[in-house]
Amino acid sequence: MKLGLVSVIIPTYKRADRLKKTIESVLDQSYPNIEIIVVDDNDSISEYRKKTELIMSEYINASNVKYIKHSKNMNGCVARNTGLENCNGEYVCFLDDDDILYREKIEKQVKFLENNKKYNAVYCGRKVGEYIHQPKLEGDLSFYILSGKSITVTIMLMFKKNAIRDIKWNVKLHRNQEAGFLLEYYNKGNQMGYMDEVLCESVLDDRSNELNPEKNEKELNLFLKEYEYIINNLKIKNAKKKIYAFRYMGILMSYLKEKNIHMAIKAYIRGCKISFIIYLIQSFAGQASFLVSNLEPSWFSWSTSFSRVKTACS
Repeated sequence: MKLGLVSVIIPTYKRADRLKKTIESVLDQSYPNIEIIVVDDNDSISEYRKKTELIMSEYINASNVKYIKHSKNMNGCVARNTGLENCNGEYVCFLDDDDILYREKIEKQVKFLENNKKYNAVYCGRKVGEYIHQPKLEGDLSFYILSGKSITVTIMLMFKKNAIRDIKWNVKLHRNQEAGFLLEYYNKGNQMGYMDEVLCESVLDDRSNELNPEKNEKELNLFLKEYEYIINNLKIKNAKKKIYAFRYMGILMSYLKEKNIHMAIKAYIRGCKISFIIYLIQSFAGQASFLVSNLEPSWFSWSTSFSRVKTACS
């Protein structure tokens, strides 16, 4: 039986030193029918471009490795869209340029999708530093994503190409990029499958993507506006209240961590739904640890808070 081609799209920006290890983890897969598309998003005259070109020169004779260069930095969403426009696979994976796949990741995910026809995408668990990220949820996860719960990131996913053929990464977004892509996927009636195995590894980011609270709030408002039509169509009681409650709690807490009480109060007022007030009363004590602890990535530390939002807003 002929094995379906898997396209692995890798945008790269200022990480030539890690890119080779990522590529090699894909070339080392147990699944044999793979194409790799590296999209270089560095400025054409930068040192990072030169370093990336040097790395990619090692694969010049590899028939299953494509190297596409942007003329200037255009952001990760544009780079992923470039990859989609140039891929030929029946299945598609997206990696960051410092991700590592375990050897059987692609083979196992292809087999899952072949054996579970109701799903057009699947995700697995991943290792992040010392943590294991395994949300163990499946189906339509739009509500969780809109509420800020990180279920999946790109490295964990595999899509059937036909299911995302008409979906583009939203180039307006600087944050919540994966969330936006997945919301478009779910909005087309697609479901997400889950494999209870850790099959990949992410490096704890040394290139900070932290925004100050003001910019973070601006990005959040853009994200909620872009996908308001999906929020309004959710078949969940008080869905919009719950989403805004949880999202604005995060903004409020980020201001409080900077001891900016004035802006925290403004954020409270802007997000002041009835559900948010209830949530504050019921869970503020539980959120105190959020103010003083940065030991865990946000997707781990917010799971308890998320359940409180659902209860408070019911």
